[in-house]
Amino acid sequence: MKKRFTRNYKSIIYTTLILIISAALTIVTVHFSAVISNTQPNPVQTAQPELIWHRVTVKKGDTLSKIFSRFEVSYQQLQILLKNPAAKRYLGKLYLGQTFYLHINHQKHLIMLKYPMNHIETLYLNSDGETTQSSIKKEAMTTSLIYKSGVIKHSLAAAAQAAGLTHHLTSQLSSIFSGTINMDALHTGDHFGVLYKEYYLHGKKDHPGNIVAASFTHNGKVHKALRFTYPHNNAGYYTPKGRGVEPLFLKKPLNYKRISGHFTFHRFDPVLHIVHPHLGIDYAAKYGTPIHSIGDGRIIFRGKKGGYGNAVVIRYSRKYRALYGHLSRIAPHLKYHTYVKKGQVIGYVGSSGWSTGPHLHFEMYVYGIPHDPLKMKFIGGKSIPKSYRAAFEQQSNVSLSELDSHQANDNK
Repeated sequence: MKKRFTRNYKSIIYTTLILIISAALTIVTVHFSAVISNTQPNPVQTAQPELIWHRVTVKKGDTLSKIFSRFEVSYQQLQILLKNPAAKRYLGKLYLGQTFYLHINHQKHLIMLKYPMNHIETLYLNSDGETTQSSIKKEAMTTSLIYKSGVIKHSLAAAAQAAGLTHHLTSQLSSIFSGTINMDALHTGDHFGVLYKEYYLHGKKDHPGNIVAASFTHNGKVHKALRFTYPHNNAGYYTPKGRGVEPLFLKKPLNYKRISGHFTFHRFDPVLHIVHPHLGIDYAAKYGTPIHSIGDGRIIFRGKKGGYGNAVVIRYSRKYRALYGHLSRIAPHLKYHTYVKKGQVIGYVGSSGWSTGPHLHFEMYVYGIPHDPLKMKFIGGKSIPKSYRAAFEQQSNVSLSELDSHQANDNK
């Protein structure tokens, strides 16, 4: 009896101990789970705050610094942004009415800046707080080749308008053939055909592009021109045999009122009151009139040049050199030894140096010898380099075939 009691007693004690230990382990497990739970991040608290877009339209007196200050974005972030070349180029100097968008979080940190440069291109600037990355997104555009033709009855402008050509395309057509045809002496019955690119955005007509191929019949003679581009961005118009058809230089470097001084070796100087050579042409024009480079060349001088005042000298190949004098100011970013394109603005009409009124003094040199610009004749531009002739012939054959096909339909 005593053994049975002892055995039962021990069994009770073991069961009780097991229950106590089990309960203790449960408490420890629950407590440990609570601790683990408390150390895990709260998903609601750590979620990224919603980004907010702010539309900005530049008003009078606005600078990027003032705009950032209004949105409580730090000056340090502005400095980081402007270290990016694209940001500095497009937003370093603001203009009235310019619009862009700021993406700012609740901590007043700039995350992104969006700037629609035009209806096709948008600049994106992404900031991580230390650097700024830029990218430009372009809307996808499609193109189509369009053919238009016209017959001269009164003038090229009237015929081109009747054919449906824009002012830009008409000017381009005139420029292409101005080196081979006197566009001021067209005859009734002269006719043209133009093949050009038309650009479409979201399926709708957006704008016309460049003329791809053109034909102009003057006095019964047919003149043809084809557009071709080769590295580096050398675009021009050529005959089917690859010779440049556009004139090497512009006829004039600016829109002027009258010629106030001609080229002569014996001229009475109104400032010095002596007779001496006047080796250029004086184009009288309104103060501030833009002056254009007559061709593709390189700046070999810019700055003050004695009696010429503010002047620019450009070398056009080894053969030609031109001087532009009496400028009110030289175009910004026009530096020594930089290249300029035909038609690029290089300065503005003024009266600096020895001058009695606003005008451009223009000199032209051939192998260092002064020539009268009004008597010089330039037949055509450069021919296509031999290394690109095969590519030109392949492209021109396609363009000529399409142009000829359309013109054959015109004659039916």
